[in-house]
Amino acid sequence: MVFSSISRSGCRVAACLVVAAAALLAVMQVARSQQQGNRPGPAGFPNQPNSRRPGPPPAKPPAPRILYPTPSLKFATARYEAEFPDPAVSRVLALLEQPLPPGGCHLKEEPVRNLSDWINEHYQITVFIDVGALEEYGFDDSTPITLARTEGSLGDALSQGLGVLDLAVVAEKGALVITTREQEENVPLIGLYPRPLGISDMRQLIELIQGTLAPETWDILGGQASIRPLEDRGLLAITQNLSLHREILALMQSLDAFGEPVDEGGAAAATLKPAAITVHELRHPPMAEEILSRVPELCDAALGPRGDPEARLTVVAGRVVVQSASRPFHVYAGELLRSLDGITAAPGGFEGLMFR
Repeated sequence: MVFSSISRSGCRVAACLVVAAAALLAVMQVARSQQQGNRPGPAGFPNQPNSRRPGPPPAKPPAPRILYPTPSLKFATARYEAEFPDPAVSRVLALLEQPLPPGGCHLKEEPVRNLSDWINEHYQITVFIDVGALEEYGFDDSTPITLARTEGSLGDALSQGLGVLDLAVVAEKGALVITTREQEENVPLIGLYPRPLGISDMRQLIELIQGTLAPETWDILGGQASIRPLEDRGLLAITQNLSLHREILALMQSLDAFGEPVDEGGAAAATLKPAAITVHELRHPPMAEEILSRVPELCDAALGPRGDPEARLTVVAGRVVVQSASRPFHVYAGELLRSLDGITAAPGGFEGLMFR
């Protein structure tokens, strides 16, 4: 009887110890779960992973930098023009665009040196013959050449006559040099080309130039020529040989929305008929009222006789519409609007450029 009572008491004590041990284990598990970032799962299920405390929010990317470039009168011209850092190159290109003299040029199987003398006589420019380069082709200054042309420009005539022999001309220190096509590729020239009026997408313009004018010469296909955009100025910096610069300039002039100006004599030679329209994006519409009142005044003050007192600016759907018969007015108005409204700077690299 006593043994039975002791047994029952021992069982109670053992049961209490088991319950206490279970409770202690549960407390320890809870503590361990809190330390390890776990939470107890529902009864009968293993502990479930608990979401960690949220860390600080990810840093926001920096706001794009806005540029406010200084407006320039450099390209506010009656006709589309490019600029070359070397003034001698500009003079040579202008010379090549001059028309042939009355009667044209008629050389039949005459030495190359006779062509040099003919150019010097009619255009008053020094012409050299790169004899060393010609000799690599088996030529010299006595190699016969035929050039018979009565119309067109000097550049077109030289391309026709010299091209048959795979020869070309390059500009060097203000003179013309007759050399080989291969040597021409080794005389790259840098030109600055403004975006033609009426062209809004600079990327498409770059693709057009590289895809249609001697594609194999551009660096994207392993050549030496290159195009790089100057975003804050709305320019393309192009490195290419003289012949291709002539073609690029002709393409840009044909793309320009206003074509050839109407020559009314004197300073009014920048007049366009009829009055043309350009549209400009406006980043900050609240500026519209002040822009409409001040931009025409600022343009005419800067342009002088090339301005247009009758020009009109209006705002349509948040965009500034410029109507004027003066190409310089359109160009400078665009410069002012880009400067006042600002342009988004590239976050880095050519792929990030954001053109307006």
